[in-house]
Amino acid sequence: AANFESLGIRRQFPYWQRRRELSQAYITMLARLDAGLPDLHGINISLIMPTVEPLFTELDCLFTEELIASEEGVSVYPLQPVVLNLNKELIGDLDHFQRAAIEVLFNDLHRCADFIKGALRPVDGMGATPMTMPHRAPTSVLSLDPDRVHSALFVVASLWVGMLLWIYLDPPGHIAWMQLLPTVALISAQVPHIRLPLLKLFALTYLLVMPVYVFIMPQLSMFWELGVLIFLLSFMSAYFLPGTAVVIAYLAMINMLGISNVQHYDFAAMMNAYVFTMLVMLVLFVLSYIQGSPRPEKVFLKMIGRYFKSCEIILDALGEKASGWSLYKRMHLSYHQQEIRTLPTKLGLWGSQVDRDTFEDANPEKLQHILATLQALTYQIDDLYVLRETPGINEIVGDLNSELRGWRQALAKVFSSLFSGHPVMTSAVLKEMVASRMERINSFTEQMINQKSELEGDDIRKLYRLLGGFRRVSRELIEYVGMTEQVDWSDWKREHF
Repeated sequence: AANFESLGIRRQFPYWQRRRELSQAYITMLARLDAGLPDLHGINISLIMPTVEPLFTELDCLFTEELIASEEGVSVYPLQPVVLNLNKELIGDLDHFQRAAIEVLFNDLHRCADFIKGALRPVDGMGATPMTMPHRAPTSVLSLDPDRVHSALFVVASLWVGMLLWIYLDPPGHIAWMQLLPTVALISAQVPHIRLPLLKLFALTYLLVMPVYVFIMPQLSMFWELGVLIFLLSFMSAYFLPGTAVVIAYLAMINMLGISNVQHYDFAAMMNAYVFTMLVMLVLFVLSYIQGSPRPEKVFLKMIGRYFKSCEIILDALGEKASGWSLYKRMHLSYHQQEIRTLPTKLGLWGSQVDRDTFEDANPEKLQHILATLQALTYQIDDLYVLRETPGINEIVGDLNSELRGWRQALAKVFSSLFSGHPVMTSAVLKEMVASRMERINSFTEQMINQKSELEGDDIRKLYRLLGGFRRVSRELIEYVGMTEQVDWSDWKREHF
């Protein structure tokens, strides 16, 4: 950090920032690849893809060399073509959904290989020439985050409430209402998932430090005595409290002690400050209900509902032609696409704050499994949406359109029921329904390929990727419904005091 402004650091900073973004993108690719592996159960990949092991070796060498070259600044590993061959004789023995799983894997592996060779490879002599910042897409109104909007409203409301309280009521604290209330609101808006615990901690720390101000500090007369006291209080805060909580405890402690060069002790002023601080915490607690209940379990359930509502809307949109969409329709769909991409991360933050003593189902392993399933479901819906918008896909699908439409509508119905909190069917029934539909579609696909001689090469590959996409979405949905059957969501909806 001290050398950040040096010329060398400024030259390298854009490069490393770009590499960080690309590395995150590559991790996402691997997560998408991992999410599709269950579809390959029962398929001998090493026989169908005889070059898959050399491909993994090639990717590992490229990635390892890329890290070494990043330190030395020169690329030393020669580019070699990555060839992934398929044994067509063995593929002919598979059903169409197994072929679809192979096609999706084939596509994902090629995408990973192209990404490593094209995006992550360093440029020779990267340290010699200043690099420009990577292009960043401008923030669009289409990508508004409702949680950030609510946080902004929370901060603005706290500013106006503080000003009106000072003008019309003039409670203890006076003009500080307009200063402290929005400041604390702004801090808590950055970490909304731990807002209530931090407010409680601030109030409790203030109360615990009060006896120190009344009984200990008036007895001190030397600077070193004050230093020892501050050290002990700071040490106990840092030892017993986690990261962010330590900062809040320090703020409460410094505000309560009121240390200055000429120390005065005024009990009335102390009580005035205490009442003012507690009133600020109380007002912030009331204002936090602008977004609904601030309790983690209630926010978690609300976000789960938002997620599945967005899934339902996106699946419904897959049956429409994008060329006829209005501007409002495109904005609406863009909003819901961002919702399913960002909500799994937010759910992870809120889920970590659910009281595990009150809710037995809130153990980290179970919640992590739920969030991993939702993230995988996001990847599959994203891929299905992109593939469904491929030009000419409707003509390729042909007679399967009615079957896929029924499959899509059935999935949307399940998503709608999950939005309301009550699955329309159990995981066993859903699994049986999907298996039945896959068997029927497999038969239709065989007939269609035999009848349409023009379906060759890329057309069949697109069809298989589409079938694989629907299968993946269904599988992740079955997984989620199965997990929710083990969680007592009705207990989460009840109020606990």
